[in-house]
Amino acid sequence: MTTIKDSVHDYIELDPTAEALLDTAEMQRLRAVRQLSTVQLVYPSANHTRFEHSLGVYHLSLIHISERAG
Repeated sequence: MTTIKDSVHDYIELDPTAEALLDTAEMQRLRAVRQLSTVQLVYPSANHTRFEHSLGVYHLSLIHISERAG
């Protein structure tokens, strides 16, 4: 398993399937797509990409699924 350091969720563990998905060109492209659009013009330190957002969604989805599975 691979572990990624995240600014919001601390450490996110990736299973092999998720790791393979993140290695695709389509997912890597999200590193250049800003989540906050023009907010960075007003708040220069506001930096959040679609890639980071996708990692957070993956992490929270796993937590939700494991809690529902009981």
